[in-house]
Amino acid sequence: IILKLTYKAFIFALPVGLGTEIILYNIRKSKNKKLSLNHEIIRAVFFVYIAALLHITVLRGNVDFSKLIFGENNRGVIQIIPILKTIQQLKNGIWAFIYPVVGNMIWFLPLGIVGPILYKNLRVKKQFVRTCLILSLTIEVMQFILGTGITDIDDVVFNLAGGILGYAVFNKLYNLRTKGNILSDVVEHEKILNNLYITDVDGTLAREGHELSENARKYLIRAVNEAREKGCNVGLATGRNIRSIIQIVKDADINIPVIALNGAIIYDCIKSEMIKISPIKKSAALDLAYMCEKMNVEFLVNIFIPKERRCIVFLNYDWNPKEYHKEYNAIGLEHDEKIRANKISPHLCEGDIMYFVSQGKKQDLEKIANELNAIDDITYYLHKSPHISDLWFLDIVAKDSGKGAAALYLKEYMGYKKLITFGDNMNDIPMLEVADNSYTMPEAPEQVKNAASDILSGEPVCVPQFIMSDCKNC
Repeated sequence: IILKLTYKAFIFALPVGLGTEIILYNIRKSKNKKLSLNHEIIRAVFFVYIAALLHITVLRGNVDFSKLIFGENNRGVIQIIPILKTIQQLKNGIWAFIYPVVGNMIWFLPLGIVGPILYKNLRVKKQFVRTCLILSLTIEVMQFILGTGITDIDDVVFNLAGGILGYAVFNKLYNLRTKGNILSDVVEHEKILNNLYITDVDGTLAREGHELSENARKYLIRAVNEAREKGCNVGLATGRNIRSIIQIVKDADINIPVIALNGAIIYDCIKSEMIKISPIKKSAALDLAYMCEKMNVEFLVNIFIPKERRCIVFLNYDWNPKEYHKEYNAIGLEHDEKIRANKISPHLCEGDIMYFVSQGKKQDLEKIANELNAIDDITYYLHKSPHISDLWFLDIVAKDSGKGAAALYLKEYMGYKKLITFGDNMNDIPMLEVADNSYTMPEAPEQVKNAASDILSGEPVCVPQFIMSDCKNC
């Protein structure tokens, strides 16, 4: 029976999978995309596998589509009690137990191995698990609708287990890959990726003022170039918006996505597109806005408008907008339009709420921070400006946001082996704690020093100097 099912699935999957690959190959070729023979072969095999998987699980047997259209077909059976039915299969012999368990795992094993090779977003654990669940649930729903099998929760569990096992195999192979082997050739045509260095800007990279000094820019450019030669790369993680760091990105030719708004967004400045957003829940944002308006707090909120691919910043205090309109005229997130509004809460429905911030004296912001503990689903950072002695900031982002979560996501998304971070302030603690190695400055608060692996010299160019020295070991 198994050989018969496999044969039928192969006969169906071969033309469907290869046909899909030929169509997509010609589309990529027409767009002048870089093509690799090994990559295309593995992609074709993957499409054949997906077609075979659908045939074995969903399209097995004879599906009468005329009855399906008129609602005359027999629906499948639903089994929602986990594990129980599988254990009961032992009554029918060991094979009746092993087949649904091992079979369901084996069917999804290739998804975990090959999927992340072809698609970079599947290298992120959460994204892979989500994709695996969606595919498995889709198969179960289709089995019910077409009446071609039992819609069983155990199938989803074992499918997911097989996918995760395959994902673990991919990670092992990925970490062991060497120049010249086939995996190195097909994984997005990449070089061997070693260290990902992510640095904060204010107080860490910019040590002598809000802008990078000419000397710091020169050293950063050298650090970026030398890191790439060793299979490493350099990125930024900042509380600033994209507009205020775009010049650094351009000057240093930083070619990987940057982390901005304290981890609320990951943005590709080269493609002018969003990689990931972590918005504040609407209910929490409304609570924040009402609280700030009740306390007469001056604050601003950054709202991302997906359809327009830009941000609008609403603020309830006076501000001179001239500088924003000189150069950055509606070019993706490199332009943040600021709008003065006496009440901000009515505007929160206009998009995804990325970021709240208030600035002022420490004692005033501490009063607000104490009230924030009553609001769920947010994280806040009270930190001192590295450039102005008596200026403090209160940054508020989503609970699952922050530089740490964003840095880990970027490491997995780009496929680097090791994460090394640099920061000097309270909002840098999350990425200092999650990194393989992390470094801070001599003047950093004690909590920041405790989160870091070590303390750098504090010289104006100590971060790029460290990167140039450390990447030589790769």
